[in-house]
Amino acid sequence: MSKTRKSDLVKRRKKLNQKQNKLEETGLRIDDSHESGNTDVYQLDVMKLLRGELSPRRMEMLLEDAIKRQDAQVIRFAAQGMMDRQLADPELYAISGMAALQCAHAHLAHRDLTRAVQSGADGDMVAQAKDALPKIEGVLSQHQYPALLHELFSAEELYEASYENDRVQELMYYGQLKHAHRHAEVALRRFSSFLPLQNNLVMTAIALGDYEKAKRHASETIAIHSDDGIAIANLAMLEWLHGDLESCKRRLQSVATIPENRREGLNALIEVAFKANQPQLAIDLWERNQDLQDKVEPHYFARDAKLMAWAYQRVGASDQGLAVLERCEGKFRDETVYEMSEDLQQRSELQIGVAPLPLGYWLAEHTIRLLHESTSQNSRDALQRLKKQLLDRYPTLVGAILDRGPLSGKELILRLCYQCKTLSDPILDAIASFATGRWGTIVDRMLARKLCQIHGRNVERLWVGGDWLPENLLKLDLHVDSEPPPRRSKELNDLLVEAMECGRNGHFAKAEKLFRKAISEDQGARDIRHNLISMIAGQGRRDEARQLILDLHHDHPDYFFAKIQWANLLFEDEKLDEVETLLDAILRDRTRWHVTEADAYGQIAAVLADKRGNQPLKFQFQHWSVGCKAFEPMLRDYQPEKVL
Repeated sequence: MSKTRKSDLVKRRKKLNQKQNKLEETGLRIDDSHESGNTDVYQLDVMKLLRGELSPRRMEMLLEDAIKRQDAQVIRFAAQGMMDRQLADPELYAISGMAALQCAHAHLAHRDLTRAVQSGADGDMVAQAKDALPKIEGVLSQHQYPALLHELFSAEELYEASYENDRVQELMYYGQLKHAHRHAEVALRRFSSFLPLQNNLVMTAIALGDYEKAKRHASETIAIHSDDGIAIANLAMLEWLHGDLESCKRRLQSVATIPENRREGLNALIEVAFKANQPQLAIDLWERNQDLQDKVEPHYFARDAKLMAWAYQRVGASDQGLAVLERCEGKFRDETVYEMSEDLQQRSELQIGVAPLPLGYWLAEHTIRLLHESTSQNSRDALQRLKKQLLDRYPTLVGAILDRGPLSGKELILRLCYQCKTLSDPILDAIASFATGRWGTIVDRMLARKLCQIHGRNVERLWVGGDWLPENLLKLDLHVDSEPPPRRSKELNDLLVEAMECGRNGHFAKAEKLFRKAISEDQGARDIRHNLISMIAGQGRRDEARQLILDLHHDHPDYFFAKIQWANLLFEDEKLDEVETLLDAILRDRTRWHVTEADAYGQIAAVLADKRGNQPLKFQFQHWSVGCKAFEPMLRDYQPEKVL
């Protein structure tokens, strides 16, 4: 071995020893802080428990802490871990069984409570086990699904398979997706036909963003369990994701009714119909399974209600969608349900579109993280990976997020596309469809329109404030390119920056003094004079501001903001026809506008519409103005030389 290699190994060993010492010290601190109910320590121990890294003593402490917190899932899992270490006693079996019962894991509850009762021991927990056991046996005997599993597995195998599946679900619950996927793969080597494990294997692959593997596993599951709602939903969703919409629709249409004991399949199927933009299929599933609607758990019903409100709205039956949401409000408090109700009630006005599903239902966690890195941190590596793994491979998914995803997802996708030099036709089609649609914020749709312009696509309409934008505004090319700045000294530029900052913060008197000082050094500067007028008007000195506006308009009649100031004077004189003539002339003058000019124009046009009594037009111009103001930083972010 070379000296260099040997030196590297020594250094690595030293670092490992230091890390081990640090962990041991941390472990002592963790033991000391467990009794204080430290939440961070609790979560850390739960993670270690799921990975099988927790010592028996710490496992016992975690169980005590979980009982204090009444955390049934952790109680059951900690008790199971202690039993696995041969630390079991009748009381532990009873604790585990009752916790499993609270988590609705009937098979595990039946196994552990049976062991507790068969021990013949006394105690409160064992007494509770005796009372609960007959009820569980009654439940198990009524359902066909457990009976079917009993045909495939012996009782002990079924308990073990249920335990392994439950462990996978625990890992998924705590976000340990890679561990969950690996655990499901290993468990399926023993229980290859156990449906819950197969479905969880598919879902963890989807959650990890490995759609190819997920589709392969989903096909294997359907080959064994062809009538399971969740298995059908998983494969249908993956077929849609890979661009095979017809196969997806056929699978959804093949489902007639869902067995009561497998009602979670209804939730999954409706979700897929939503993602695949099949509102009528979602409605058919919902109405064919009316008996299950009131038996669904409240939080699932809330999600289904939002999905169905979307479906009814898309087929022109908003009243039925509102009725479903009203039913939900009586069952489960969900803020987005109220937001969606308000959104539907606005009909054709705003319709921003409250999304039924958050972004985590659309994209894998690591994909969302890459999106944030590419858009907020300008990570070129993240951008390259996203373009290859998302934009190029799954345009169907990108289009669905733009159409039916949450607002945060729409913005992230558009910002990602904004950084790409080339985009495929399906992606551009999706962006154009979003830009010309009614759903989403005005800023996002303006960004989508700009993207279409950059890539040579013509956008023929834009929905703003409850109506389509007039054609003379639609043709405007908005930009943020400044005119060549006048040659000014560094001292004067610093003075202007300070003055603008004072004006933005409402310190008009101080800003006025600074602008007057700047004018004394550059008397011909029209932009400084315009800003000075705004500061004087802000202090209520209307007559003085009026005279300065007259002077500015006289000296610079073609200056855009001089025209806007002139329009304000005409408003004061109630000369509305002259204002309208002036605004029309401004629009005819040129088509390339700075966004601040568009913002100012929108404000003046809104005032004119208000004075004319045209409230819908006022509302539209106000939204146009707000959209232009928010759109400016997005335009500034676009740097053609840096796009991928």
